[in-house]
Amino acid sequence: MFHSGEIRKLVSPETAAVHEYTQKQRDIITQQSALWIVGSPETVREQIMTKVAETGASEVMITTTMHSYELRQRSYRLLAEAFGLTPRVF
Repeated sequence: MFHSGEIRKLVSPETAAVHEYTQKQRDIITQQSALWIVGSPETVREQIMTKVAETGASEVMITTTMHSYELRQRSYRLLAEAFGLTPRVF
């Protein structure tokens, strides 16, 4: 809803792949995709560290937007491992 004014729900990649997007939605995706970091844990870590070096950032905030809670947890766990952090179990 933030960019489009529409209520959004995270859906599976299969659902997203067959969705008929409006031109406005495609434009938002194109604009926002420049901000995404996607890949293996090592690739993601490397890209984050590059952005930190380029910007001089002192901290980083990560949001993993996955349609599945279990996959979101896995994503954070892989990211923590890539940075040598010990994931907390809640």
